[in-house]
Amino acid sequence: LLSVEEQQILARLAIFPGSFQRDAAHAIAGATIAQLKRLADQSLVTKIGENRYTLHRTVRAFAEQKLQQGLEQRRGQQITGEQIAGLQLHYAHFYLEFLASMEAGLFGNAYGETVARIQIDLDNIHTAWRWAVARRLYDEMNHCLSALLWYYEQQGFYADVFDLCEQALHALLP
Repeated sequence: LLSVEEQQILARLAIFPGSFQRDAAHAIAGATIAQLKRLADQSLVTKIGENRYTLHRTVRAFAEQKLQQGLEQRRGQQITGEQIAGLQLHYAHFYLEFLASMEAGLFGNAYGETVARIQIDLDNIHTAWRWAVARRLYDEMNHCLSALLWYYEQQGFYADVFDLCEQALHALLP
């Protein structure tokens, strides 16, 4: 059986569309190493690398449902719509800052390692971008735009970067 806090952590982890780093789980969902281990011990979270985790598709669907419904518990604790919006905002900030921090590596000797780090979190970056567009986080988007454009150009993913930029431009139009 999961505690109320563990249920809330699991629901918050559903925000990740795919795999995630331990530091992202902590920064965004508030998950501690001990909580991730306990969830993994109960086969609710799968450890797929030294510091990387994922939720099984069925577990993610259940956790997403709980996140959207809010977690109504005996003590009246629940995750509200406002908290979900805050979680999405925090998620967007985290991954846009992550992408911006990768810029120097894209232009330096750590190019291969940097590309691999971006690639593994690309689903998270796309999700963060969508939420940033929806919340008009233009300064944050601008801060990571150079890294985003450079990454996609070097990978030859022109259609993908065009779609992301088009989303932002449409949000700017009245």
